[in-house]
Amino acid sequence: MSSPSTLQDIQFLRSQPLASLVQKEIERQILSGEFEAGKRLNELEIARTLGISRVPVRECLRTLEQTGLVISRKNYGVYVRTVSLEDAREIYQMRSYIDAGVGQELAQSIAVSDFRPLEQMVARMEKAHAKRDAVAYHEINMAFHERMVELVGNRKLLDVYRKLLEKLDKVGVKIISHKSSVVSHKLRGKTFVLTGTLESMSRDEAKEKIRAFGGDISESVSKKTGYVVAGSEPGSKLEKARKLGVKVIDEKQFLEVLTK
Repeated sequence: MSSPSTLQDIQFLRSQPLASLVQKEIERQILSGEFEAGKRLNELEIARTLGISRVPVRECLRTLEQTGLVISRKNYGVYVRTVSLEDAREIYQMRSYIDAGVGQELAQSIAVSDFRPLEQMVARMEKAHAKRDAVAYHEINMAFHERMVELVGNRKLLDVYRKLLEKLDKVGVKIISHKSSVVSHKLRGKTFVLTGTLESMSRDEAKEKIRAFGGDISESVSKKTGYVVAGSEPGSKLEKARKLGVKVIDEKQFLEVLTK
């Protein structure tokens, strides 16, 4: 016999439109990092994984594009939106300015009853850090700083602060320090040369992704070059690559190299 809580869960799920449930699941996978920035989202693969048809998946991807989580490229597909390191840095800098001012304000006015819960949150962050639980650390960290802003009692400031956090979350950025930006070595030993304009990301973003997977970047083509990634309106590097017999790939093939 089902428990009351199980029945409540079933009733809740039945009351939700399928597209809404699918959207929440894809959002969760993007924000948790399961779907990495720049990853191509395959409708059929997602539908099979969730055991549903492609129609609600297609519908929710359109909605997610409106929220800024994904981006659709004609003839290329739908991809998890990427953000340049510079953009993330600027948003984080704005957040740090607010945090500094909030800290100064609370240092003079915070009540003991409000201070103790913050101490407990710091202790929880330290435990998460010790366990290398990045997800837990991020969640506690966000709650900690948001609570500090709440304690100032300025509703407009709180609204601005929350919007900054939303901007970071919408592009899958987690405010966590990493000792290394390399997340994989699958491109180790491969040298890439970029030429032309890419549609789904800037050149700097493409370089960051290559380095994150252990690859190298070069500004010139040689026989040792592994790939020349050719976007629209490529320069003389494309011609030189062809003369040297270096493998040339387009943007779609480049994304496949990153995600396979």
